[in-house]
Amino acid sequence: MSKGPRHILAAEDDLEDRFMMQEGFREIGHPDKIRFCEDGQALLDQFESSGTADIGLIVLDLNMPRLNGSETLRILKSDKRYSHIPVVIFSTSINEIEKEICLKLGACAYVTKPSTWTSYIATCNMLYKLCTEQTLPVTT
Repeated sequence: MSKGPRHILAAEDDLEDRFMMQEGFREIGHPDKIRFCEDGQALLDQFESSGTADIGLIVLDLNMPRLNGSETLRILKSDKRYSHIPVVIFSTSINEIEKEICLKLGACAYVTKPSTWTSYIATCNMLYKLCTEQTLPVTT
């Protein structure tokens, strides 16, 4: 793992959710800490072309085109090049079975997308700390 600054790479196909997350990171003073790609396949393509040296955390939406979050998680955790990177599932789904499956596949947390700005800020802070300090969050 890189000793330089680490970033969060989020696979999120919804532009509004991407905007909210970017604004949340701007609000906590770290607008350049998060990067985005549109789905799981784009995330894997980016890793193949650019590597993962500066990635400290992956955030995956569950419902994405081409390659969804759980499929992407399964690939990441079965590949030795990527399995060391913590993955957080970030979804609107509150399905307990889906949550349990993702945690068994190797996600370090399953976070329900916030419904208020205050909750979004708290979530961005949690993701930032996980990326920079590698502290495991409470699964919400």
